[in-house]
Amino acid sequence: MKSHNLLIFVLSFLIYTTSLLAQQNIDKTDIIKNINGKDYYAHKIKKSETVYSICKNYNITEKQLATDNPEIFNGLKLGQEIIILKTNNTTKTSENITTHTIKAGETAYSISKLYNISIDEFYKNNPETHDKFQIGQIVEIKTSEIKNKKEEASENPYYIKHTVQKGETLYSLSKKYDVYQEDIINANPSLKINGLKKGEIINIPSSEFLNKSAWNEPEKKDTKIEEEAPITTTKIENVVIEDEPKPNANCTDIIFNKNRTIKIGILLPFELDINLLKNELSRIDVNDADKRPKTKKIFDIYQGILIAINEYKKQNYNFSLNVYDTKKDVNTVKEIVMKPEIKNLDFIIGPIYQNTFDTALKYKPANVPIINPIVDVSSNFNENYSFIQTETSDNIIFLKTVNYITSFNDANSIFISDGSENNTNIISKYTQEIQKQKPTFTVTKVNFFKDKDISNYIKKGVPNIIFITSKNEAFISNVLTKIYIATQKDSVILIGDKDWQKFNVSLNYFHSLNLTLFESRNVNYHSPEVVEFNKNYRTEYKSEPSIYSYIGADVANAYITAFTKYNSNLCNCLTNFKYSGLIYKFDLKKLNNNYINTNVFIRQYNKDLTIELK
Repeated sequence: MKSHNLLIFVLSFLIYTTSLLAQQNIDKTDIIKNINGKDYYAHKIKKSETVYSICKNYNITEKQLATDNPEIFNGLKLGQEIIILKTNNTTKTSENITTHTIKAGETAYSISKLYNISIDEFYKNNPETHDKFQIGQIVEIKTSEIKNKKEEASENPYYIKHTVQKGETLYSLSKKYDVYQEDIINANPSLKINGLKKGEIINIPSSEFLNKSAWNEPEKKDTKIEEEAPITTTKIENVVIEDEPKPNANCTDIIFNKNRTIKIGILLPFELDINLLKNELSRIDVNDADKRPKTKKIFDIYQGILIAINEYKKQNYNFSLNVYDTKKDVNTVKEIVMKPEIKNLDFIIGPIYQNTFDTALKYKPANVPIINPIVDVSSNFNENYSFIQTETSDNIIFLKTVNYITSFNDANSIFISDGSENNTNIISKYTQEIQKQKPTFTVTKVNFFKDKDISNYIKKGVPNIIFITSKNEAFISNVLTKIYIATQKDSVILIGDKDWQKFNVSLNYFHSLNLTLFESRNVNYHSPEVVEFNKNYRTEYKSEPSIYSYIGADVANAYITAFTKYNSNLCNCLTNFKYSGLIYKFDLKKLNNNYINTNVFIRQYNKDLTIELK
């Protein structure tokens, strides 16, 4: 399902970017087909028609067209028949009632705004839409209400009046009206003190108000944080590594004055009003997993930061934290980093995502260092700005893997592809870099689906380096079985992807084939540091830490330690700084004017059933 949604999104984007080339009118068909109780136009593709022109003339979205006709992902063909849901989008009026047929992309809120009524009135007249709201459904609007609301709107077009009902919260109202909780509080300052009260009439910012007050920079889509970021090597950057500190920089450890307050900015997408953050964190009456599950990872990062800072406070260090909710929104980030207090910070942790991080780089004060705690943003950096990245970049892992493979002399190297275009391209990138670094090194490429007999490629008496980059679990299970059978008496070093450890694959294969993995993070749950952190975390938050809790603690610990060593010379001396944390080992190098953590853990599964970390 996720893959299908992604395809729809990509299709929509491509259609939008080419829409200006194809805005011709087309003739609607008179042929109607009834499918599963719904009427559809049966449209046959004619010359020069495009997805955009069809959607425009039938007044539907590209997403709806693609949902009903998934075959259009292969392109439109002359004479091809597609189906288009038949809806009547014109309104019919009676003496007191106007009817409206719901069309693609509409919501209860957008319809109420179209007719200038409150959303409460919309639901009052159409209570069934609480549970059922779909394309083609007919809803009713009272014309008397339209008239009254138009008169009210002329007085103040920027707010919707709402009477608070029993059980309503800021969160439910923000979802109901599609606005942020912060916008509601700003429109009703008394809520900060008194909260919501049943029967109270409050102002809800309308779309006119939000459009009027918003920044002009368009919002961008965000990437998701994955449990482990995948290695992507389809793009290889040319990087310049500077191992030495900037000339004339004073990188001698200073004696830090503990009376000096360390000012840290934290920009994370909590997706709630920041004034409610403490209340959210202090809730221990519900299971931890049920607390805002969509943003739990973000809270874990933040709580990890707080645990680390508490340890410094025990050593009499002083801190001032400026915590902001970025809401995963570039306009919000722009507004935050342009606040007067930001220029007085010693460093900033966050934002996380590529687009919000780029915005922060562009508008933040030039003298304030900024750190991305978790995402590899180095591949799309702007050379005009500098930043610090905790995550080892995909490009560094790529180069470390190549160096490891070419370190074997007289080895038989076999690169196995799952046959997909993406996997084939990745293998080509690796072989090109290998030939560049070591022209005498030979690689045999094998498409497993064309030649499943791996034994034909195994050589006796020499190391057999078998490299597989696929993340297809079924394929990995199949190919490892074949390799295990073909190489039981031969020397094999299998190089794979760290995500394999999540697969339902026998560990016996990993150990027998000497599986070697390259990772940017590692947690030793038995180390005294991790055990102590876990203890403190459980005491403070009554829950178990996650990998993101460790990340938050490592980022705070590392850069607070670096700041107390170098103070204002932080960004000139990080190549001197070495630090081993709970999950990261810090070995920062300057790449193209930005500091990137270049440490890579090499995990080796051995035949004696041990796992060695190099």
